Amino acid sequence: MDDIDIWTLIVAIVAVIISIWSVKRNEKVNYRTKIFEVVFKELFEKFPLLVNNAIDEHSYTINEDACDIVEDTIGKYRERILVLKYSDNDYYMKIDKQLIKMDEKLTLLAGYRNFTFFNNYYAAFLKEVKKLYKIVRKYIS
Repeated sequence: MDDIDIWTLIVAIVAVIISIWSVKRNEKVNYRTKIFEVVFKELFEKFPLLVNNAIDEHSYTINEDACDIVEDTIGKYRERILVLKYSDNDYYMKIDKQLIKMDEKLTLLAGYRNFTFFNNYYAAFLKEVKKLYKIVRKYIS
């Protein structure tokens, strides 16, 4: 075997390895995309509207009924993510902890009685929502 044949063999082996890695990576991305569609799509589409209906940041008021719906929705997401507990427990724990933090901040926000309190807890609640979105985006990418 001459040098060209050896290099050709090496390139072919590297190409096969890259192809196998690509297929595995695509399978993982497709799986996570399906999880997103089933579990999180509504979180990105409907949750912001629910929060907007529950909290009026301009008049510093809370719609108690809409706030209850947001809390119920957070509880439903905690149920929906249970499927992840058995396939990716670390990720499940991150999401569950984040949903709990959001629920706690929302509960505190609903009990506000002044402007400063509202601003502090509203900002804290939004921060937790952004963290949740970041965790979900990181998982699917």
